[in-house]
Amino acid sequence: MKPRQLTPAHQARIEVLAKHFAMRIHEMSALVIDAGLAVIERKLFENNSHALPTISPQQRVVLDLLQQGKTVKEIAYQLNLGEATIRTHIMRIKEKLNCSDLLHLRMNGISSPEE
Repeated sequence: MKPRQLTPAHQARIEVLAKHFAMRIHEMSALVIDAGLAVIERKLFENNSHALPTISPQQRVVLDLLQQGKTVKEIAYQLNLGEATIRTHIMRIKEKLNCSDLLHLRMNGISSPEE
């Protein structure tokens, strides 16, 4: 099957998002694709009754704070933990949720199943 090209309407929506989040268009396009894949993967897991990876309660708190826009330093201070501990939590969350970067975690609450 031939890959589908973005329609002008899709391209315009991506450009608006990129401008809103101060990102390059190709970065936003990659993020949109990753988000779409995450939604599709989640639907497949739900339909086939596969268990999604779960994150610990502490990881859930860290993820919630990340999605609020907090930095690693701010999260560490708020939770009274070391920055290295927060980075470890983030690394494990990314592994469990198959996220490639921090921005993907911050923007995609749908990819963060609760335990």
